[in-house]
Amino acid sequence: MFEHQPFSIGFDIPPDKWLKRFIDSKFCLIIRGDQPGSRSLNRAIRAGCMPLIVSDVLPVFQSLYPKTLQYNDFAVMVQEEDFLVDPIGSLDRAIMLSKPEIEKKLEGLRLMQRIESADQSDSLFVPAFAREVVETMKEKGVGTGPIRSSLCNSRSNATSLM
Repeated sequence: MFEHQPFSIGFDIPPDKWLKRFIDSKFCLIIRGDQPGSRSLNRAIRAGCMPLIVSDVLPVFQSLYPKTLQYNDFAVMVQEEDFLVDPIGSLDRAIMLSKPEIEKKLEGLRLMQRIESADQSDSLFVPAFAREVVETMKEKGVGTGPIRSSLCNSRSNATSLM
């Protein structure tokens, strides 16, 4: 029978230790895999670990609330070509940010956490989702005119439905 592999690259790390190390990390490496999207990105956001993304396609195929935040607002991006040429150097250069740059990205990460965490009391999921819908509708010219339905504009219709 097929068994799923543990969720850690270091198979010798117990899940509770892996989770503690993950949560305590300042940066979480997100590398493009066999699919453009990444669950590890969502894990990093929820853990409050700044994503260090090595993928040119992730922002295209897994856009997260692009009307609200851009990837560069809450993550550090590394071009795939730079990483392939010099993996350690490209990562070292990417995390050499000034204190104001880090603080701005951390602010964006905290905002993205509140957007992504629909199950939290201070979640911003619904307002962010609504903004994405409204802004996209505006771009496409949908729903920009006045409502012309007599059902919505008449008191008599409202009382006749009761």
